[in-house]
Amino acid sequence: MKSSRTLDAGIYTCKARNKYGEAVSTCKVTIKKQEKVDGSFRPEALPKIKELEDKNVPEIDEKPVDFEPPMFLENLNNQEINEGETAVFTTRLVGGVLLLF
Repeated sequence: MKSSRTLDAGIYTCKARNKYGEAVSTCKVTIKKQEKVDGSFRPEALPKIKELEDKNVPEIDEKPVDFEPPMFLENLNNQEINEGETAVFTTRLVGGVLLLF
C-alpha cells in the first residue's frame, strides 16, 4: 500500500483456496495522521521506499500441493505506520491461490 491515508486503516484479509479447502490470514493496519511539512510527508524517505519496492522477492522452489487444503507458513503481521508511509504485506503459503482484500 503506497502513500497510505488514514482511511486505509482497517483489517486486511488474505485468503488462499484450492479444491480441498481454504486458509485465511488477517492483520490490522493502523495509520497515524501526519501533518504535511512543505507539501510532503517525508521526502528524505523516498529513496529508501523506492529501494524496498524494487527489491526482488526470492523465488521459493516448492512444488504445488494440490491434495490438501492450503496452509499459511507465515501469517500477515499487524502494522502501525504514519500517514503517507508504505505498508508492505508479506506471507508464505503452500497449496492454494492467494486473494488479498
